[in-house]
Amino acid sequence: MASDHNTDFHLAHSYLEGFEPFKVDNPMLPMLTIARKKNYQYDHEQYGGLMEVWQSSRQSYYYPSGDCEDHAILLTDWLIESGYNAYVALGKYDNEGHAWVVLFIDGKEYVLEATQKSGFGRKYPLASTLPKYQPQYRFNRTEFWLNTGSSKITQYASKHWKLMSRYSKQVL
Repeated sequence: MASDHNTDFHLAHSYLEGFEPFKVDNPMLPMLTIARKKNYQYDHEQYGGLMEVWQSSRQSYYYPSGDCEDHAILLTDWLIESGYNAYVALGKYDNEGHAWVVLFIDGKEYVLEATQKSGFGRKYPLASTLPKYQPQYRFNRTEFWLNTGSSKITQYASKHWKLMSRYSKQVL
């Protein structure tokens, strides 16, 4: 669960709203768009001292600033809506709390740094080449996974990931 800007708590997957600002054929385009459009800003600076505030994917697109999970939520949701298999990953990077995106394509796992603002290459980096990312959890719109192995794991589809819950949208 995570808090929104009104200090109301919601399940993590609910921040992924099925938002696609525009159609894309290339998964690099959302990342480049976010890099140009959204500024990085810590929650306590943006929300008057509140330490952890999550933006929904739609809010993240329209709000000019946000921190790592806001960027990751927007990028993940956009990729999912475009037909890609993507997850928000939560854990640590270089021993600091962080959120990023994991993209699965053709049996390969890639790490997408949604907060990256420059230095884009032609390919996404393989997750196996990035040991400084230490995932604890990953989620998308329908699943929440726990890393039961080492925090140094670089495989996001290995047997060390345990499915903790499944979500479905309920219509009232």
